[in-house]
Amino acid sequence: MPKKVVIVDDEPEIADMLREVAESEGFEAYTAANGQEGLAAVERYDPDGVFTDFNMPVLDGLGMAKKLRELGYRKPVFMATSDVQKDSRGNWYLSGGMRDKLKQYEISEVEIFNYISRCLSKPLDLQEIRAALASIPATPEQ
Repeated sequence: MPKKVVIVDDEPEIADMLREVAESEGFEAYTAANGQEGLAAVERYDPDGVFTDFNMPVLDGLGMAKKLRELGYRKPVFMATSDVQKDSRGNWYLSGGMRDKLKQYEISEVEIFNYISRCLSKPLDLQEIRAALASIPATPEQ
């Protein structure tokens, strides 16, 4: 049985591209247009991992990730954003938009990775997407 992934992005062309990459890597892929729909998709499909955008209407990616963890979802959650970048040494740093959202959700900068398994920098890189997909373990019954 193939591994499953839910892709949450309000830009249909990005969601479709991520779905195509996931399917080319052997995943069953399901899409949702915002965090609220993403929560419902995770409940419905019980995926092995979730890819989400950061900035979305209704419920953003960080809010969705926080809610998933509160609901007991422990599988990988990857968040695509231009608000978190890596420096030349590979260390992450946050921009103002991400800092504002962290304050809104009462999450400290060091706690972000309690909710997000890995950030994917925008513009998205196919090699980084494939590496994230490869890091998703199969659930025991698969």
